[in-house]
Amino acid sequence: MIILFLFSCSSILAQNVSKQPVYFPNGIVMDSKNNLYVSCNSQQPDIVKITPEGQASEYVAVDLYRHHKPPAQKWASIDLFTPAGMAIDEDDNIYVADRGAADILKVTPDGKVTIVAGYNGHAIKDGPVSVASFQRPFFIAIDGKKNIYVTDEGGDERKNTEYGMIRKISAQGEVTTLKDHDGNELHFDAAGMVCDSAGNIFVCDRVGRCIKKITPDGYVTILGGLCGKRKTNPIYKEGDIQTAEFMEPWFIALGKDGAIYFSDIRLNRVIKIANKKISAVAGNSEIDMQHSNIQGYSEAGYANGPAKTALFNEPLGIVFDKNGNLFIADGMNHCIRKLSINGLVSTYYK
Repeated sequence: MIILFLFSCSSILAQNVSKQPVYFPNGIVMDSKNNLYVSCNSQQPDIVKITPEGQASEYVAVDLYRHHKPPAQKWASIDLFTPAGMAIDEDDNIYVADRGAADILKVTPDGKVTIVAGYNGHAIKDGPVSVASFQRPFFIAIDGKKNIYVTDEGGDERKNTEYGMIRKISAQGEVTTLKDHDGNELHFDAAGMVCDSAGNIFVCDRVGRCIKKITPDGYVTILGGLCGKRKTNPIYKEGDIQTAEFMEPWFIALGKDGAIYFSDIRLNRVIKIANKKISAVAGNSEIDMQHSNIQGYSEAGYANGPAKTALFNEPLGIVFDKNGNLFIADGMNHCIRKLSINGLVSTYYK
């Protein structure tokens, strides 16, 4: 396993406090102390930490590394650092899909960064983490046994085909490609993922426009959306899971009540699946079914207030706190929004 230390965050938390921007926020996680961590895809990609008091600082960033003298050897992927999805375990270790360097990073609570797997070239290669590689990791999840799941992009150059897949990094350090119950590799454009206590994976199929569940033994079921029905010109229809449709699910979270929540970047909404029904819980952008964008379009906006009147501009990562409040990375509005348990949307940090 490749292990490369970066720095301790305690020495840099005082920098850029409170005014640190969150440009193009993407993935988002919360630790046991209610600190938010947000991956930002700006020209200088970074991960921003936001405390419950609203103070923000760069937590992991290229510039911080270059201005800090690390006690150990150089972090090999620093010049390629492009954080995307993130996951967090029960010990507050954060796992980052670094799509630029094609590796998976682990950030401990004291700010030390290690490469868990990857950084062996952009390629699909299974095996021990010392030799395995990734093509373009983006979304990530972790289960209770500390197995890590990462979306990746594969393909067959001979057939000129591309497809998405899910890679697994076991707690024992072996990288494999996820397969179904019959032993076939799962090929679909997986986006946001989350695991429950039983080890099931709930995943957004963004191109299929549906939500899927993958059991530990590889059985795949569709929980919502008419998977693969509309390759172009999607529609939005709430109601029964047998008929409801949405456009492009991106990130996903599980509520304490067992409901599934996901962000839809084309509908500019956060949507809920519960009791075999699909409905929007936040967002009310005007949907234009006749727009020239054949993958779906709704008017972007920025407005706080009651959830059903609030407006977003590409909502991405979502995460619940212990009280049931939902935090949303509002990508193109460059801020973090909060959907409170009483149904109000506010701007948590900007």
